[in-house]
Amino acid sequence: MALELERRDQLATVRLHVGDSGPVLRGTAIVYNSLSSDLGGFREIITPGAGRRALNSGRIVATFNHNPHAPLARQGAGLNLFEDERGVHYTIALPDTQVGRDVAELVGRGVLAGSSFTFHSAREHWTRDADGNHVRTLSGFEVVELGPVLTPAYGETTVAMRSLARVGRAREFVPLIYLL
Repeated sequence: MALELERRDQLATVRLHVGDSGPVLRGTAIVYNSLSSDLGGFREIITPGAGRRALNSGRIVATFNHNPHAPLARQGAGLNLFEDERGVHYTIALPDTQVGRDVAELVGRGVLAGSSFTFHSAREHWTRDADGNHVRTLSGFEVVELGPVLTPAYGETTVAMRSLARVGRAREFVPLIYLL
């Protein structure tokens, strides 16, 4: 079975700092121990250290809006990641490219709304909460990409609902039917 990529967006503040070497973007891509909003029939919690192995891989790239044609940095080339008890944070030394200048301008104006990361799950556990809702706990995953996004899609249930249906087939459980 091929690994399927997923995205999770955070409404965390993205900040721009201008230093001697140019603009540096700071943000939080992954938040630990926080129950997500409804992702289309399920909620999610990320345990501390869930993406640690990938953080040390040196392969993570930073893009704007998940666009591979809008690269910002790569580990070892302008992207630094650090983890604390709250989650995974990043700094991106923005390149002097059109994309880098656009991102700096959008952050400066307060247009960018958050950060996001792309991953594929390696270790997960499914439970139900007191109301019978599915809760997915991620304890291990591979981060592929992260960075600032213009409009976080955390509440876009159509994508998440398709994801829950795929997860249901892959895990052989029948998801609840939700009427919208």
